Amino acid sequence: MTDPYTVEFSRQASSYYRRLPRESQQRVSGSLRRIAAAPHDRQLFTELHGALAGYRRARVGNLRIIFSIDDLIRVVAVTQPGPRGDIYGQ
Repeated sequence: MTDPYTVEFSRQASSYYRRLPRESQQRVSGSLRRIAAAPHDRQLFTELHGALAGYRRARVGNLRIIFSIDDLIRVVAVTQPGPRGDIYGQ
């Protein structure tokens, strides 16, 4: 078994995460740990298309976590968490 990937937050994602209630933080952390342990398990995320091609989305309750995976440096880079309506720019 290989080591899990490292999870890195963008400045915006980190700020948003810190403002979440503790329960939501725990749910997001759990989801990201599962993704880091199995970054290519398609049951954990959806690949995005269009303007967000190359990124993936994980759903955690009413939150969406937009991230990318860099296999070369083994990183899950969280770029943008937020509620569904805000994350896709409605």
